[in-house]
Amino acid sequence: MANSVPERHERGSEIILSDRLSNLSDDLLRHILSFLPTKDAIATSLLSKRWMSLWIGLPILHFDDSSFRSSESFFQFVECALKFFPNFNHIQIFRLKGSGIKFGPRPDKIISWVKEVINKLNELQVDELELCFTSWSSIRLASSIFNCSTLKVLRLKDVKVDTLSSVNLPSLKVLHLESVMFLEFRCLVMLLAGCPLLEELKLSSFALYYYNQKTNGIYSLEHYLVSSNNPSSSFLVTLKKFCVDQFKGLGLRRYSDEHERSFRNPKKVLSHSQICTWERATIRILKLNGVKVTTPSFIHLPSLEVLHLSNVIFPNIQGVYNLLCGCPLLQDLSLKYCSAILIDGRSIVPIKEGSLRNLVSAHVYRYPFTLEERLKNLVLADVYRYPFTLRSLSNVTALRIDTIGFSSPLDIPKFYNLTHMEIRCCPGVSGTTLLECLRNCPKLETLKIDEFNSKEPSGNNVPQCVSSNLKEFHLGNYRGLHNEFELARFIMEEARVLKIISIRTNSKANSEQEIMLKRLSSCNISSANCRLLFNSIPKI
Repeated sequence: MANSVPERHERGSEIILSDRLSNLSDDLLRHILSFLPTKDAIATSLLSKRWMSLWIGLPILHFDDSSFRSSESFFQFVECALKFFPNFNHIQIFRLKGSGIKFGPRPDKIISWVKEVINKLNELQVDELELCFTSWSSIRLASSIFNCSTLKVLRLKDVKVDTLSSVNLPSLKVLHLESVMFLEFRCLVMLLAGCPLLEELKLSSFALYYYNQKTNGIYSLEHYLVSSNNPSSSFLVTLKKFCVDQFKGLGLRRYSDEHERSFRNPKKVLSHSQICTWERATIRILKLNGVKVTTPSFIHLPSLEVLHLSNVIFPNIQGVYNLLCGCPLLQDLSLKYCSAILIDGRSIVPIKEGSLRNLVSAHVYRYPFTLEERLKNLVLADVYRYPFTLRSLSNVTALRIDTIGFSSPLDIPKFYNLTHMEIRCCPGVSGTTLLECLRNCPKLETLKIDEFNSKEPSGNNVPQCVSSNLKEFHLGNYRGLHNEFELARFIMEEARVLKIISIRTNSKANSEQEIMLKRLSSCNISSANCRLLFNSIPKI
């Protein structure tokens, strides 16, 4: 940015301003303009004669109605810009985004633009196409959009797909479908089968059930695919990343208002045997949110490195065991609010030793399995009502945890590498147990406690991390109670290298906040460089 400021040169009494930006080549200027929205890029044509036509050669066209004050100005702008299409030689990226809520739907205009772009996809050698709308569900895409030899990335949102006669996307590697309505599931199968090089597939707010008016029945995507003559082995053989998010956006689209009740539950059946087969050797990233899965007895995902599951329903806890044991290279694991049906009264399944030996990051909330072995490669853990023992987490450098494991000092192992620890709540934990925990974290630099309801720490033996290493201390939901104040005072007086002590309160009364702050400010702070931050956090 500093290089673009004009330099001042003096020649006698004359001052000459040299514009470094204008000295750049046209290709380099176009590259800079490509990072701007098309509206802003075109605005640069007013700078000088040289800039008048630079935007025409941009490899990216990005139209977004959110930056316009009125619908009429947006429509006029896009119409004028598209008139320059014959002057374009190659468009790498074309994006068209419309809210439809702010201006009201104009499907006739939008459809004409989409058709014009689609008709020129191959001619302009478009690499990436993104059509994202909201509340414009009446926009239908012709089948020609799915026949483009150059397209590598396709993102669609809130559109309908007509019956497909053919699909040919030989170069497509990334496919994102959000709230996309296929009139027939057969068309979805055709689409996936027509992408031989597909590496990333993302489905959001996707209708995995559909209503057949002829038979008056409701069918799942799995039902159609299993009964289809096109087996899954014939497509998606190159898939590396697969994501399903049924909780994103406005929810599932419905094919019949008459059967609206059938679609109210967002947890729909996801086909495991066809789309997301559990024996994909190529998949490296798998993310599922708000779905119900079926897991076979044998799962083999030898390349999987990232597994994120949220609000996923398993048929039984054995499926959880099979999944975690079938990912030998797993490095990033996130399991949040998942559930499974019990088998023979068992609520917990022990994971086979060595199954998660490569795990680096773990975010696990309420999950029915246990793990006893020490995870030597684990550096980041965020666990709530966790299946891991503290011993298995003892190698981490960052830890966010509840207080179940701190019920006894005997349960706390040494955390030799831990530098950052967050504790959600300390109910019923004695001050002695908390100090014992800190003694077992000699390198701890940051300590955050969301809520402290326990007895204040006592004793003359100050933990090494508090006196020598602790740099930040954060205490949340502060109410000014005696035990909370004593904990804050203890940290301020004993932490010699402390830089920040942050206290957050939910109190809205200014008088209460002033009393709390005045009392905290009266404490002696042993660190000369420490700052006391007192923030009022409103209740949600």
